[in-house]
Order: sequence, then structure tokens, then C-alpha cells
Amino acid sequence: MKWKDKINKRYVRMAVFFAVLILIYKVIEQLADHAPEIFASVMGGLNWLLKVAKPIIFGFVMAYILKPLNDFFTNRYAKVKFLGKRSRLLGVVTVLLLIILIITAIASAIVYSVTHQLQFANIDETLKALTSITNSLAKFYESLLAKLNSLDIGSEQLTDSVSEISGAVMGFVQNIANGVIGSVSDIAGYVTTVMFGLIIGIYFMIDGQHMVGYFSEVADAVFSERANARIRHFLNDVDEVFSGYIRGQLMDVAFMIVATSTAMMLTGISLAPIIGLLTGLANLVPYLGPFVGYASIILISVVEGKYKVMVASAIALCIIQMLDGNVIEAKFIGKSIKVHPLLIVIFLIFGNAIGGLWGMLLAVPVGAYFQKVFTNYVERRKNAKKLARAKRDSVVNGTDQGAEYVDQADGEEV
Repeated sequence: MKWKDKINKRYVRMAVFFAVLILIYKVIEQLADHAPEIFASVMGGLNWLLKVAKPIIFGFVMAYILKPLNDFFTNRYAKVKFLGKRSRLLGVVTVLLLIILIITAIASAIVYSVTHQLQFANIDETLKALTSITNSLAKFYESLLAKLNSLDIGSEQLTDSVSEISGAVMGFVQNIANGVIGSVSDIAGYVTTVMFGLIIGIYFMIDGQHMVGYFSEVADAVFSERANARIRHFLNDVDEVFSGYIRGQLMDVAFMIVATSTAMMLTGISLAPIIGLLTGLANLVPYLGPFVGYASIILISVVEGKYKVMVASAIALCIIQMLDGNVIEAKFIGKSIKVHPLLIVIFLIFGNAIGGLWGMLLAVPVGAYFQKVFTNYVERRKNAKKLARAKRDSVVNGTDQGAEYVDQADGEEV
């Protein structure tokens, strides 16, 4: 009976095994047959989630970037006794007013620069050129009508040609209208995202500490102590890399905008605030800022024929870039991220291939984080080998050197 039971159990297991294989095959077959529909459904769901999450992500990023400035003003207001709990709210209001003031100053400088250039533009010659173009078009239209009248074209052919031309014109106009409607819809979507993102960001800035405390309590209740330790270690590493890089980049951008705009005004080149703004914003992507700055200087100077101004502006921008690379970046970014220039180029290539401009903006901090993880892993492996070697030597020599090394290694690890 035992022998027969073993055979029966073996057959049952084989039957279950083959049944599971057949089931897996059928599932894979169905998935393969309906792969386009499933992929479209999954992507549609992800796009919907992204639309919903955009304001939340925008608000979180805004609060995260502005946290040092918010903490600075909040700590200053907290020293005033009668303010009390209102210090956090006053800090947020101060930060928002400061941002509005900076944006207003930049916009005013750009508007002044453009209007100042228009004042010196030769309006009379521009109007004469437009009048000449209009007269040329009118003469061309009259000559075209004369040639059509001189040709022997049947009424049906003429009607068909007119219908085709009218259809093409109407299609062109319809495409333009659809494009305008789509652009208006996109702008409305962006405005809605920014508006709700600002509201969410303000709440994050005011109650961010309470939210962090609440999620920490939830993590302690749900995950084990070891898992919580790993999560906190991961978040601390990410915060160390991203906070240092992002805030350092913002300081770098602010320096480049102010320094470049001031230098371009002193050299006398046109549209100096715009050159400073473009150069500073392009500096968010490593190695792109100098290219944009020099290209803008060359383009404007060649159009206006001011080659001496071009040379002076290029020299001024070169000096600013040297100060930026050796002083500003070394102070604000170099402490948090130490990445070889070749690795930065490789990170930018991968970031551009994966996510375009946004990928390039995030490529360096993400790459720096993985570099840090790899470096920590290498250090742990080296320490483990040293520890094993010390234990082996202590066993061979019969001394306590291994134990002393263990205590030293534990102290360094903590």
C-alpha cells in the first residue's frame, strides 16, 4: 500500500505540474494576443495617474527646494516671543513674497531691455520695408490674374482647380484652428497644475514636519525595525545628494543670472538681461550654460555689427564662468556631489536618451546617488575583507589584534 501511495502521489504531482504549465502557457498566449490593448490600457492608466500626481509632485518639489529658506525665516521669527506658532506661517509668506519680488524684478528688466531696444530701432525703415513687400505682393497678384485670363482653360478645369485650392486652404486653416485650440487647452492645463501645485506646496511648507512625523509613525507600525532602518538610510542618502545638488544649482543659477546680466550691461551689448537669464537657466544642465551664453553674444553682436562689444562680452563671460566653476560650484555643489567630469558627460547622455531635457536635469544627482551607493558597497566589502584577514591573523598568532580591529571597525561603522 505504501508503494502504491507513493506512485499515486508522484502521478498527482506530475499532473498538477503539467496543469500549471498549461495554465501558464495559456495565460502567456492570451497576453501575447492582446498585448497592444493591454499595453494601451496600462499606459492610459499611467498617464491618468501622472496627470493626477503632477500638482502633488510640483508642490512637493517646490516645498523641498524652498525648505532651507523657509527654515531660515521661520527660525528668525521664532525668536520673537509674541509670534509663537505663527512663525512658520510668516516664514512661508516671506518666502513667497521674496520669490514674487525676484520674478517681478527679472520680468521688469527683460521688458525694459526690449522696449529700450525698440526705442532705438529704425521704425521708418521697417514700415517702408513692409510697404514694399505689400506692393510687391499686389503686383504679383495682378500679373497672375492677367496670365490666367490669357490662358485657354475650360470652366470645369478651372472649377476643379479652385475647389482643390479652396480645400487645401480650408484644411490649412482648420489645422491652425485645431492647433490654437490645443495650445489653449495645454496652457489651461499647465495653469491648473501650477495653481493646485502652489496650494499643495504651501501646505507642505507649513505642515511638512507634521506630515513627516505621521508617515514615520505609519512606517514604524507597518514595517520591521530593520526595514525602517534601511528606509531611513535610503532617504537620508537621497536627501543628502539631491538637496545639496538642487539647492547648489539654484544658487549657481542665481549667481550666473545676476553676474552675467551685470557684465553684459557694462560691456554695452543689447538685450543684456535676456542673455543673463538664458545663460543662468541653461547652467542647470552642466556644460550647456557657456554654450548658450557665447552663442547669444555672437548672434546679437553679428546682427548689430558690434564686434568689439562681442569680444569684450565673451571675455567677461569667460571670467564669470571661471569664478562660477572654481568658487560657486566648489562651495555649494562640490561638498555634496563629487563626480568625475567624464561620468557627468555619461550621465547626461543617458539622461537625454531616457527623458530628454528633464532627464538631463536629473541625470547628475541620480547618477551621483548610484555612485555613492556603489562606493559604500565597495567600502563595506573592503572592511569585511580586512576584518576577515584580521581574524585569521589573530587565530594564527594567538593574539587579540583581531578583536581590537573588530572594535575599531564597529566604531568607524557607527
